[in-house]
Amino acid sequence: MLSPQLKPDYARTAVKAGRSLGGWHAGHPAGEAPSANPMCAQADAYIGPDNDRPLRRTTAGGGKAHWLLEIHLVDEHAGFAGSHKALLDLV
Repeated sequence: MLSPQLKPDYARTAVKAGRSLGGWHAGHPAGEAPSANPMCAQADAYIGPDNDRPLRRTTAGGGKAHWLLEIHLVDEHAGFAGSHKALLDLV
């Protein structure tokens, strides 16, 4: 599965719930803190539109990559936002 394949699914689900997406990415590798400045980070360090590498892959250290799904939702009508973070299961 490629990162850009996820966005249409979670975007559609957000719209059905009356929300919009509040972030440009939807997560990052578990155990690796993303760059403090996303503009300096590698595209494959995030679940996002520019990451064209498979999410199921081997890390630089030789292990399987595990991802944290991080969805940011906005309810503009109610005037609040929130996020959800969970381990992404790529079985």
